[in-house]
Amino acid sequence: MNNGCSYSTDSLFAQINAASVMTDIALIIEDDDDLGALLAEELGALGYKIDRAADGKTGLELALSKDYSFIVLDLMLPQLEGTEVCRKIRERKPYQPLIVLTAKNTELDRVLLLEHGADDYVTKPFSIAELKARIKTVLRRSRPHDDHAGTGDKNTCIACGELHLDTAARTVTLGGKPIEFTAREFEIIALLAASPGRVFSRDQMVEAMYGEPMSGYDAAITAHVNRIRSKLEPDPANPIYLQTVRAVGYRIVDPKKHE
Repeated sequence: MNNGCSYSTDSLFAQINAASVMTDIALIIEDDDDLGALLAEELGALGYKIDRAADGKTGLELALSKDYSFIVLDLMLPQLEGTEVCRKIRERKPYQPLIVLTAKNTELDRVLLLEHGADDYVTKPFSIAELKARIKTVLRRSRPHDDHAGTGDKNTCIACGELHLDTAARTVTLGGKPIEFTAREFEIIALLAASPGRVFSRDQMVEAMYGEPMSGYDAAITAHVNRIRSKLEPDPANPIYLQTVRAVGYRIVDPKKHE
């Protein structure tokens, strides 16, 4: 069922991220002056102008006052801790590329970081090369792909039964009623809804979103799916749209076709 809408699997993430605003300015929120200076020098060498903040309160004010290509945020900050800065940025700027620096490295810590809105994280100690690679990956996801630019494809609708998505406007409705999703939640539901009935493993979902295999994100996918169900399903404990295929992954179906 396409309700007159068409969809190209290859261009999904180009379409749903095309509205992202990119500049040549980056923000570093880091209270360690030596590390902040090093990051400013290294990332500035990539061609970005650099704004810096040494505490969470100032960093948040800057983050909300300008459009940045990306933000590098340390978690351990004076005045306002990094997790709160991350959460508040994500509330106001759902598509702002945001990479967190953290000394915490348990699976629960990683899940909590992603749930607070981080696009990615780098655990301390880290190499500058690793940070640059993570930034590159996040930016690649945030920008439309060149090979799809200028195609003129305006059919950005995805429909599965009463579930409708517009990947350009990043809107979701169910039975005509709008549902608000975060950027990450939208990417997941758009990926699944674009191929109704197809089962995606957690690894496939991570690779589709990040453009490459990434380890340590399985639990984060599960957490995102649970939050999507809390918004989408009449009874989240017994989902009829976003279904689990045991030992394989997840799929979205039209419940009327699976009664």
